[in-house]
Amino acid sequence: MRGRQEHLNCKVHDFKDQGNYYEYTERSTETRIGETDVPKARRKYNNRIIRGNSDERDPYVALKEYLSHRPEGIDEFYLQLIDSPKENI
Repeated sequence: MRGRQEHLNCKVHDFKDQGNYYEYTERSTETRIGETDVPKARRKYNNRIIRGNSDERDPYVALKEYLSHRPEGIDEFYLQLIDSPKENI
């Protein structure tokens, strides 16, 4: 991913567990169409996080652990604090 806005727009369901790797589906932007059949719009590399040796520094394991600790019903990938919540959370 490149740029700040792509990170902010990232959603949990953009990452799909395929067994030995997570596949990231890019969203459309102003200059890129995303998932399409137009060869010029596609990236030249695979958007995959491949399982390594399953130690604590393995990106696949880290992503799986991060996703397992997320609250239900929130689709944004990155969480942030609420400064003054309107309810008791």
